[in-house]
Amino acid sequence: MWFIEQLTPGVAANNIPGAIRLKHQYSDKLMLGGTYTFRSGLIDGSIADWNQVMAVDTKYVINENLHFLGEVAGSQREIDLKTDQRTRTSTDGYASKAELVGDFDHRTNDGHTEWRLSYAHMD
Repeated sequence: MWFIEQLTPGVAANNIPGAIRLKHQYSDKLMLGGTYTFRSGLIDGSIADWNQVMAVDTKYVINENLHFLGEVAGSQREIDLKTDQRTRTSTDGYASKAELVGDFDHRTNDGHTEWRLSYAHMD
């Protein structure tokens, strides 16, 4: 709750953050989740900057030793600095990651192996 700690009595807040996370286990094999976050910057009580991120992630269990993980996220930032001539710009960004994970115990001794094969992309 760092946001509440930043508040000073009698002084207006200069930003408003927020986040929500939803996650659902559809079956023993499939999980799907989603996240939304935002933060707005304030100048004199008006929004001067806005940033938001939306993401979806999943886990699919192929078998007891192998599962797939996937994530996709997108962000957007809009800036409207308070000047005489209002300047408005926006930027967007996207990222994704796919990962195959193997995890198993060795039958002949006490050994254990975990491996990951992943691909990530940012735009």
